[in-house]
Amino acid sequence: MTDLWQMGPILIRLSMLYLILSIAAGFLVMKTILKRKSPQNMPFIDVLSTSMLLALLIWKLSPMLTNPSLIMDPFSLLLYPGTPLGIQLALAGALLYAIYGAWKRKIDWKAAMDTIVMGLIASSIVFLSTHWQYGLPTSMPWGISISNPDLRYHPTNVYKLLLLIPAAWRLNQIEFGQGKAGYSGLQGLGVIWLLISLFDPKLTFIFGLTKEQVLAVSGIFVGGMVMMIIRYTKSSERT
Repeated sequence: MTDLWQMGPILIRLSMLYLILSIAAGFLVMKTILKRKSPQNMPFIDVLSTSMLLALLIWKLSPMLTNPSLIMDPFSLLLYPGTPLGIQLALAGALLYAIYGAWKRKIDWKAAMDTIVMGLIASSIVFLSTHWQYGLPTSMPWGISISNPDLRYHPTNVYKLLLLIPAAWRLNQIEFGQGKAGYSGLQGLGVIWLLISLFDPKLTFIFGLTKEQVLAVSGIFVGGMVMMIIRYTKSSERT
């Protein structure tokens, strides 16, 4: 089983291709949601488009961080796939620009948050549907194998999908633009990823937690903080 696909002299990492397709699907969902539910905030789509282009540029240039000699031959970057670190930097850069762009264009931050979280969930559903993710060994009949059919593993992407799809349906029923879909979605994603991480190999990152668990806890925390801010703001307006 290989993660590489060769197209002439260019090597394409399939996981990166799945990620790009997932992001494109999430963007289409965000555009559709804004068009139908909050047309006055449609300029946010331009901000998101620029964010995606910025993320792609950061990801594509990221090999220079580990191989500085590429600076002298920038055209060779066309043959190099982006790095895992590049993905993290690209997502961080895109998020920061989206926040700045929304502030500059005076986009309602609660509508922006609802939009981004719904797009994130849509991207996650598409990404999880494109390939298997192998967890810990299992004797359950629904376990999946790599090459040896006698060795089966938990299909953790399926577990996530079984929880994520109904969660996405429920979030779509929440009134858009109030921030509730945003913070509920972040908390839901965090809880789902935290639960399913119990079936993943334990590769400790910090404080005894894996990277996925750290991200899950962060999502739950940020969602909780936003929920408290929104509720406090509403209670202040009533008084």
